[in-house]
Amino acid sequence: MADQNISVSGPVKVVSDSPQRVALELAEKINKYVDVNTARTTEYWLTLYSQCLKAANGWDVEQILKQN
Repeated sequence: MADQNISVSGPVKVVSDSPQRVALELAEKINKYVDVNTARTTEYWLTLYSQCLKAANGWDVEQILKQN
């Protein structure tokens, strides 16, 4: 493998409209409106992200919510 020199000067912004990125942003927005007393466990975050990923991939929201 050849040696590569990579240099970055200034701010870097990664832009993506993948379903995964959309799901992450949706989960972050939803989380802002969840009751402050709700425990944010690993299970909470994984469930929320999983639901958001399904929604970002076109699943019916009613069906997503019925599964949990």
